[in-house]
Amino acid sequence: MDINFETRDNYIFNSFSKIRHKKQELYTITRIFHQLNDLELEFVCQQKVRKEDGEIYLIDLFFPQLQIYLEVDEAYHLEEENLKCDRLRMQQIWEITSWEGHRIPTHNGINQINLAVENFIELLRARKTKLENAGDFKVWTASPKDKIQMIQSRGFLSVELNDCLPTQADVTRLFGAKHKQWMRGTFPYQRPFAQTNKMIWFPKIYKHNTWTNQLEKGGTVISEMKTACSEIPVSSDQTVTRITFGHYKDPVGGITYRYMGEFDYNVNLSSKTKNIYELTSQKTCLDNFLGEI
Repeated sequence: MDINFETRDNYIFNSFSKIRHKKQELYTITRIFHQLNDLELEFVCQQKVRKEDGEIYLIDLFFPQLQIYLEVDEAYHLEEENLKCDRLRMQQIWEITSWEGHRIPTHNGINQINLAVENFIELLRARKTKLENAGDFKVWTASPKDKIQMIQSRGFLSVELNDCLPTQADVTRLFGAKHKQWMRGTFPYQRPFAQTNKMIWFPKIYKHNTWTNQLEKGGTVISEMKTACSEIPVSSDQTVTRITFGHYKDPVGGITYRYMGEFDYNVNLSSKTKNIYELTSQKTCLDNFLGEI
């Protein structure tokens, strides 16, 4: 299998740098990583889970292949009100994702953390073995080709599963194209996929020379304006659902196109100088696209 080791290694280094200011969390998560010693398992630090009202929960550590997550609890979590909030939070995360949640307290010192880490690692290994025995385990890869095959085999894109690819052409290949390069803001260009009235959109979620796009309301709204504040021409694309891949810098520092969900134009909130797109789905089924182009 073609694994881009440099990309994967940098991902790991930069993932830990995201939590470097949280001492107990950094110790716990890095100990899990080193004791587990399994580069076939993908992990995500600070995994986002979006509620229906747009509020975002940040999970300390998530293993996408296993559908297991971990919260690292500092001493303040022991307060009665916080315990209630934690229980409600875990219940809501389960209702949204069906992921299995676990907690490791840190207030009893390193020896207790280490024991809890050992138990958690046994759980991870047992879940991986179960998936392997059933033929359902997919090895973590940083190769775009393997990522495309994995997503196509799964049959859908998911915001919750952090689907992303390094180039626009990788995204178009996911949808059945054979591009070596693609450098336009949408695909197909100026027309939707015939069977679905949908197109792929590649917005840059920041200010640049032509457009200024902003992510609002917890990622459920994208506003689009001309950087020069001029009027936006009326387009037939306004009636098309946009399968959106935002242009971001990934944890490695490189460019990535991250699946953000499906967005529809809101005619009531938009104006002559601003387009407003609202999130309508956090998943995209691929059945109607593959082989069309």
